[in-house]
Amino acid sequence: MKNLTHFLRKLDTHTVHLLRRLGLGVARGPVPRALPPGQLLQALVVVYVTLSFGVSALAGNWTDDFNAPRKDPWRVDWKPQGDDAVWEVKDGFLTAEIHVQFRVGTSYGIYRFKAFPAPYPDFTITVKDIGSEQADFGITLGKRFPEVVDGYRVPFFYDFFPHRIAARRYGEGWDDTLPAGFRKPRHPKTVWKTRELQGMEVHFNQGHFQLFAEGELRADFHDPGFAPIEIIGFVIVGTENVVGTAWADAFTIAGPTLAVSPKAKLATTWGTLKKRRK
Repeated sequence: MKNLTHFLRKLDTHTVHLLRRLGLGVARGPVPRALPPGQLLQALVVVYVTLSFGVSALAGNWTDDFNAPRKDPWRVDWKPQGDDAVWEVKDGFLTAEIHVQFRVGTSYGIYRFKAFPAPYPDFTITVKDIGSEQADFGITLGKRFPEVVDGYRVPFFYDFFPHRIAARRYGEGWDDTLPAGFRKPRHPKTVWKTRELQGMEVHFNQGHFQLFAEGELRADFHDPGFAPIEIIGFVIVGTENVVGTAWADAFTIAGPTLAVSPKAKLATTWGTLKKRRK
């Protein structure tokens, strides 16, 4: 028993220093003889997360399996008034539905990734089991340019769908088309017969884009002015008077410049543990 007490005190000392280094709320000053039970449990979680995820954290690797709603890493963006774009996490999938009711032509909704702050100069996105019906659905990568339209810097996007790549601009009150002379898209115009894929990857490195489908290279192009990326997300594009649906099973982003901290890993793990205790 004496040895166990000594071990726990040594563990407390080390975990206090670790918590302080990670900025997790342990006050400065002399190290206490023992942490409160709740804080000790949190410390043990920190140790587990650091040891379990240390390599991937340094490499910058983040995954959402959509097993439960996680509001912090995502935000619904660019939802024009009058268009019904609904995003939901259920049954282990991210699902989307769009019904264009009050506009002529196409409309869209963006589920924006925000677990990491922009910019994003170098990364790989992997999506598992992605597909759609009566809508285009995929990964969108965007950047704002100096040109101003209606008082806003114009965002320009490349959309990577399972069956094609598209170039668009999105914005409240704007038509979803490229303004004349704005930018010349560099993507291939090929259309593939795959509305669903088990695996899709998008690689980006300083203006160089690559699209992989089921592990095979499908597109490779370079847009020298398109670096770094400022906006990452899922996008669904629908047409008038048609209800479009879409789904994705998992999202992973990885890259050397994405700094995933153990604190971010802790937030997810700690939340899961609290739910299990209820």
